[in-house]
Amino acid sequence: MSRLAANFAFCSDVGLTLGGGLKTAEFLSGRYSDVLSNLYLGYACLWYHAQNKHVKGIDAVLDLAMARICVDAQDALFGIYQNFPIIGLGPLMQACTFPLGREYKPASDRLRAKVSDLMTTPTEVRAFLTENVFVSKNPNDRVNQIARAVALAVEADRALSVCRKERREPTKEEAAKIDAAEALREQIIQVDSFSTLADKPHNDQWMVPTWTVKPAAQAPSQAAAAH
Repeated sequence: MSRLAANFAFCSDVGLTLGGGLKTAEFLSGRYSDVLSNLYLGYACLWYHAQNKHVKGIDAVLDLAMARICVDAQDALFGIYQNFPIIGLGPLMQACTFPLGREYKPASDRLRAKVSDLMTTPTEVRAFLTENVFVSKNPNDRVNQIARAVALAVEADRALSVCRKERREPTKEEAAKIDAAEALREQIIQVDSFSTLADKPHNDQWMVPTWTVKPAAQAPSQAAAAH
């Protein structure tokens, strides 16, 4: 982040050569804003991680976030280089800040999958990120159901995996977990159904259109050709 901040400071100084024209160069000033906002997000992520590094697995979440932030800031800087209106200054800024070209790379699929698992299974990361989420005590509430389904689905998947590996039928206890997870999943995916619309039944006479589409009249020459 220190390097990106230094690069941004240098490019901002070069941008002053445009004077008041920088205000009207909206695409260019927008890219400067993108760099600044990503620097803010990056330092915020580093601070948040420093306050909560006791959470197991949060290092991977930080790596994923910082990879995205650094790539976005880099893209914005290269947009400035490629579109700077004063000839020669764009390549000069790139030579001084990224002489070897783009150096930040997007996060790997392996890291994305790891963070996805941390957030979709019962882990310290998931518990930490959801500790301030309100969950109703009503068992019919969707958030309550989803919160309960996470652990239940993981246990059911684990039982099914063991059964497939050992090529056997689930035990009574395993079958109970699988059935409970399936029943909860079926309950969660249900959508509301309404028999009326605006206090009137569906498909009633008032829903029938009162207009029709008539075919356009053909010109005499077209009608003769058709016959």
